[in-house]
Formats: sequence, C-alpha cells, structure tokens
Amino acid sequence: MANTAVTGTIVNESGKPHVGLRVAAVDVESLSKDILLGIAVTDFAGRFRIEYSKWKYSLAGLTDDPDIQLYVGNGYGRVIHRSKVYEDVGEDTIDVGEIVLTDADVSGWLVTNMTGSPTMLSRNFVESLIDNKVAFERVMDLVSSATETVSSIQLYFDVKKLLMTFDQDNFVEGQEVKGKSLEDELLTANRDRNVEVKLLMNDFTGFPYPVDTAGVVEEFFEDADDHTVKVGRFGTGINNALHSKMFIFDSDTALMNASPLIQEYWDDTSHSVDEFRRGSFSYGKNAIRKPVHESSVLLRGPCVTDLSNTFMGLWRYAVEEQINVSPAAAAPDANASVQIARTVPGAILSPGFGEIGILEAYLRAIQQAEQYIYIEDQYITFRPLAGTINHALKQNDSLRVIIVANVAVDAPSYGTWQNNLLRDLYLSCEKEGTSNRLGIYTLWAHDPGPKNRIIPIYIHSKAAVVDDKWATIGSANLDGQGLYQSHHLWWVSKSDQTEERAVEVNAIVYNGVDGQLQSDFPANLRRTLFAEHLGLDPNSNELSLSNSRNWVDLWNSLADAKLGGLSGSPILPFGARILKWVGKSDPEDYLKELGVPEEQLDKIEVMSQVKGFDLKKGKWK
Repeated sequence: MANTAVTGTIVNESGKPHVGLRVAAVDVESLSKDILLGIAVTDFAGRFRIEYSKWKYSLAGLTDDPDIQLYVGNGYGRVIHRSKVYEDVGEDTIDVGEIVLTDADVSGWLVTNMTGSPTMLSRNFVESLIDNKVAFERVMDLVSSATETVSSIQLYFDVKKLLMTFDQDNFVEGQEVKGKSLEDELLTANRDRNVEVKLLMNDFTGFPYPVDTAGVVEEFFEDADDHTVKVGRFGTGINNALHSKMFIFDSDTALMNASPLIQEYWDDTSHSVDEFRRGSFSYGKNAIRKPVHESSVLLRGPCVTDLSNTFMGLWRYAVEEQINVSPAAAAPDANASVQIARTVPGAILSPGFGEIGILEAYLRAIQQAEQYIYIEDQYITFRPLAGTINHALKQNDSLRVIIVANVAVDAPSYGTWQNNLLRDLYLSCEKEGTSNRLGIYTLWAHDPGPKNRIIPIYIHSKAAVVDDKWATIGSANLDGQGLYQSHHLWWVSKSDQTEERAVEVNAIVYNGVDGQLQSDFPANLRRTLFAEHLGLDPNSNELSLSNSRNWVDLWNSLADAKLGGLSGSPILPFGARILKWVGKSDPEDYLKELGVPEEQLDKIEVMSQVKGFDLKKGKWK
C-alpha cells in the first residue's frame, strides 16, 4: 500500500471544533521545492481528510514514502499552524489525531507568532514622526539628554558626511552650511556624561563602502580618542540584511527611524524641489535623488523592553556579548497598547523557522477590516498580500482600500515587480466589480515658479492604518525580504529558505480592539498622512471616519484636479500632491500616460532627480 490520505481534527483550547480552516498536506523535499499533495477544509466537527494519488510525490521524490507536513490557514492567506514533519509515511491513511489551536492563534487582531497567545504590552506612549526633519531632530535631542545608555541598530550610517540638524534654515551662497552630526553627539554623551553607547551596524560581508558603512563607522570610532563607544558588525548577505533601524535611550524610550542615516533622506513636509539640506549626491549610496516622504515613530513604556530584547539578541548573535536588559516602566502619559512585531531569519534569535510576525500583523488587520485599509510603502511586491486585499474587497462591500506607491523604486527588478502586482491587483478587482473601491496613487512635488518644475516624491515610509483601530510604522517593506522570503532567491538546499529574509521590526498600535486600550493614535496618524498628501486640514470633516465610504472618490477627485492643473492653461499648482497610478517609471512617460498634452509638457520641466548641494562650499551642484 502507498500513502494516499491524511486525516485529523482541529479544535480550540476548550475542545470546540474550528470550522472552515484550510489544511494543506505537503511532501517535504530536501533538494527541491515542497510538493503540494492536497487541500481540505475542516467541517462542522473540525475534521479534515486530504486525499491524493501516490503519483503526486513518488515521481518527484527519492522515495515512495513521503515526509508529510501540514499547514493550517484561513481564507485570507495566513498560516496559523505548521505541524511537525511526519517522516517516511507508508500507511495508506495517516491520522494525525487532534490538533489544538487556540482561538488567539486563529482569529483576532493580535499577533501570536503561532505561540498560542499574544505578548501584549499596554500603557505605552506612541508618537508619529512624519518626515526626517522631525525624526533626525528628535534623535539628536534624545542623544543629548541620555544619561545611561544609547543602543542603536542601523542599516547605514554615513559618518563624517551627515548633518542631522542645521544651524540655519537658509544658506548663504559660497558659505559652508553648518550643523550637528550624530557621531559627535554620541561621543559627547559618552565622554562627558559616561553614557554607554553601542552601535550595531549592518555589514554586507565582502562589500566595502559605499555599499555598507560598517567598516567606516568602526574606523571612525577607532580613530577617535578618549571614549568607550562600541561598534558591532552584523555580518550578512544581500538577501538577509539587518534592515531594522532604531535607537533605544536609557532603556525606556525608543525611536524607530525608517530611513538610513544618509543626508539624501533629509526632508520636511514641504518636499520642496530645491532643498539644500539634502546635500550632494555620489554614486553608490544615493539611489533616490528626489524629495523623500518618511514615517518614523517614538515609543515609551513596556514595548521598549521588547525592542531592548531584540537589540540584545542581535548584539549577542553578532558580537557574542551578553547584555542585561532593564524592564521599562509604564509610560505616565500612556496613549496606546503596542505590540512589537518582527521579521527574523531562522536561527538568529531562536532556532527553527524564525519569525514572520509583521506579515501576520498585516494579514490579521486586512481580514478584520470593515471600513478602510490605507497603505503607503516603498516597495509593494509581495503577491500574497495583494491577494488578501483582493479577497477582502470581495468579502465586504463597505471596504475601501487606498494605496500610495512610488512611481519608480531604487532596487533592481522591483519596479517591474511592483508595477505588475499593482496592475494585476487592479485588473482582478475590475473583474470582480470592486475596482471602484480601490484607489492607487503616487506623490508629486510641484514648484510653480518660472520653470514650472515637477518631480515624483519618493515614498520611503512603511506605514499602514486600518479602520482607525490598527496602525503600524517600522522598517518592513511589503516585499519578500521584509515579510517572508527574498524575491531574489535561487536556493540549492531547502534548509536555506528560512535564512533568506531581512531582520525587520515594526510597532503595531491598537485602538480598543481585543480588550486593548482606547487610542487616538491610528486615527491621528491617518489624518496626518492624508492631510499631507491631499493638501487638506487634518481636522477636515472630509477626513472623518464617518466619510470613509467616500474616500476613494475624494482621492480620485483631488488627483483629477491635480492633473487638470497640469493640463490647463495657465498651469496651476493644485494643493494635493497625488496623481492616479498608471504603471510608468519615467516621470514624463507617466504624465503622458495620464493624458497631459505634449504642448503642456513643453511648458513643464519634468524632473527625474533633484539638484545636489555642496554643504562645504555652499553651492548647488
């Protein structure tokens, strides 16, 4: 006899059956991709039976006895449970018995990482920091006021080439622009106040500056006198970068900066075409060369302990030094319950599969959404997430989805992948009759001066809000590296798969769901982002939650008005910064695709990059 079936039962912690869960049986192959044997749905008693032919596995495998693993999921694409591997199954039907999955693992808003229960941290203070003028200034303030410790994880820190704050808001032609650097402020804290400083830097093994900055950061502090600052190098490959970015101050305050520490990322909410504080550009490290929109977050309270434990685990992995973590107290001005969700490759912080908690957070929120989903992200290339959004729109006639994406991105192949995904998502929704409830947009800066210049704004933000009940800000892009597994992947051994993802950390903020604190944070974040992109007052009634059914229409009307201002005579700079997404990467081709007449484009300077500015010489380049 050959194996041709798997059966079992799935119940909750009280023995109540889980009905309608999808169970997939997979033949685990060591030298090739796993083989899907079949899928079944649990019945009213929680039972499932998966049947298949032996030819499903025997022709592809090295044996007629498959190694079977079960995956349990829901209709929204989230994996709820991975069973152990049942090796060399020879019986015709294998009965795996009763699988117990807690209600918390199966449903609700809170991330459990398939552990059975969430780690929930209440009594936190959360503040969004929109665009890097604010974020960089806040970092410097917190370093200058730290009294005990500053611990930081960074993807990129351009020492000796970055001013975090400036002594002036305008420049004088020919004069050096002066400001403060982070490295000097860290040295001052360490030397003058005996603050313990630890910097953990991403280090792409074998790649020198400017691909990464681990070596130059280490060299800078080695050359500096009279300090005890420690620099750790997190050796990694391109597919599994230490992409998380954060500072932890005195064990009770954290700032998660989504941008690498490069001058190019300096910007404020005006997103001016000419901004001297972006500095000069050089090949290798400056891939954007546009105004940059960003979202960072400040945290105080018990959630900082989770971030400290993350830093401790990564530091121990890279430097082989143990750090003691001091628990953070509840924030006296607490305004939210917060979970820290992570993406982690296998074997770094714990053995086995690693963590995909950020993906779980997104999938849970999309499934729970009743009124709206808002997403703005640098990369949107992870197809399972798009499929979940499509499914959610089909299931709920009241749901609206707004996505803000880049015109073009800075990573090889990502532009094609993103355009294909967004096009396929829209076409799928059009086929299902839901496309009128999906809005996809891009951001543009428009200088109406004598040259009438326009340029895409680069979205580096990784932020989302759902129903004013859930919000996230962090380091994870909506791509394979950030959520599950790198797109850039050709593996030889199956065991490599869990290593091919980045290290990411996001803060998940809740408002009154699943027994958590009431919080204004998700609504305030959404209003702030909408207001910046749409040119509206954050307190406008048009942005009230009760108006969510009209939001896609509102965004479309403002995008049309923006386009009308570019297409008319005279050319008018409309207040909103949005245009509808059309899937063209070249800015001029994009505007042509939208319908801006050729004669109008002759009157507009369509820019693909901004000018650089030499801060030392005080001159445009």
